[in-house]
Amino acid sequence: MVEVTEVQEDKAFVRLLEYDNIEGLILASSITKKRMRSVRQHLNVGNLECMQVIQAENGNVDLKMRDIRPEDKEVKRNEYEKAKIVHLILRLTAYNLKCKLIDLYEDFGWAMYEKFDHAYNALKLCNSDPDLVFSKIKTISEE
Repeated sequence: MVEVTEVQEDKAFVRLLEYDNIEGLILASSITKKRMRSVRQHLNVGNLECMQVIQAENGNVDLKMRDIRPEDKEVKRNEYEKAKIVHLILRLTAYNLKCKLIDLYEDFGWAMYEKFDHAYNALKLCNSDPDLVFSKIKTISEE
């Protein structure tokens, strides 16, 4: 997911939200297969859009969105929203345990993604059956 930060006639600048807000560029030819007069017809500042990284070199990130199907956009948007919730829960847990967030991800966060397809699914299952979730993750401590 990206947030549109600036729109010009032939290109737009965006922030890659999942990659520490680094800046990316999308050219008009990479937005749609149809001919268009201005990028402003398709993108507005502040909008969240689903884009694909096509090249990342020397701090420059090039993106495209013309080949992304609408149903794929919805799937990716849902995954992004779930990942935000997981990150919030792990961040609050790290704060309460007075430990580093990266340590929680390394100890059991990434394992939840592997064992349950998405950490969101594992955390949701914790409400009804926490023993099932934590028994599958070997690295988690009692704390």
